[in-house]
Amino acid sequence: MLHSFGHFGPDDFRRELAVDALAFLEEKDIHAQVWVNHYGGENRHNMGIMWETQQGDNPQSKAYHCDLTKRYGIKYLWSSNLTDCIGQNGRMDFYNLRTLVYEFLLDLRYRPLRNRNHTNQLMNVVSLDDGTKMFDFVRYPLSYTGHGTGYQWAGDLPAQLSDEVLDKLIANKGYIIYYVHLGANDGPPEYFSKPTKAALKNIADRYHEGVLWVAPTTRILRYHTAHKYLRWRHEIKENGTVSIAIDSTSNSVDGKYLPTPDQLKGITFKLKASKTCTVYLDGKMLAVDIRRNDAPARTTATLTGEWAERR
Repeated sequence: MLHSFGHFGPDDFRRELAVDALAFLEEKDIHAQVWVNHYGGENRHNMGIMWETQQGDNPQSKAYHCDLTKRYGIKYLWSSNLTDCIGQNGRMDFYNLRTLVYEFLLDLRYRPLRNRNHTNQLMNVVSLDDGTKMFDFVRYPLSYTGHGTGYQWAGDLPAQLSDEVLDKLIANKGYIIYYVHLGANDGPPEYFSKPTKAALKNIADRYHEGVLWVAPTTRILRYHTAHKYLRWRHEIKENGTVSIAIDSTSNSVDGKYLPTPDQLKGITFKLKASKTCTVYLDGKMLAVDIRRNDAPARTTATLTGEWAERR
């Protein structure tokens, strides 16, 4: 992930800095797919169409770098969308519906409505000022509407990811891209307060119980992209085995392409309890984790991100 090119004054950033920075990253074989804007309108190299100060995608600006950044590999953009909804792409319960309405009214009063996410989708395709298309994703929380003190410091984590919030997230079966400044903490010797440590342990416990998935931002966005845009077909063999063939992934950001096994990691197919399956990508068998559950009675087949036989 790139958290912009740094913190600059209004007239300090220029395209040549982006050229040098991206060349350095490529020389060191460091790659990123996610761009996160830096706080402050003075950072004119931010990208997006929400604020006029976001000039990184404006070809007429000396801060323009979007063409270079996209070529480097960036395709996921956080352009400043925030929400207090719990569980993007999940169940629309009363809390989320009420929150969406409230956030819409806030934006109607205080912000331009271009490129605002009022659908509770994790990400939407956005067309930037130079015509570049990227996946624009939303982060949680929106600091002044619901949880914590209004900041994203380590001490705010217990309120922002409380038992109640995690229970809602699991019940709604959605995503959260959570952001927090863990470096803004209590300092030595403990750094984190007891409530913050307890909240982190609670998250870890739920992850190990298998009821909550915790992963880096890039992994979540890549999984969501594969899950949303995957094209596949299936055939039931005479012996009852389900044979699944993955054809491609197609969207307006990437176009049509054949995903790699790693890009498919975590994709899960649900089958009737008596079934088993094989999954193929470009005619080659993928490694699949088969699990059978009693309640409800079904079989799940999860792609591990590897070939069935290493080549």
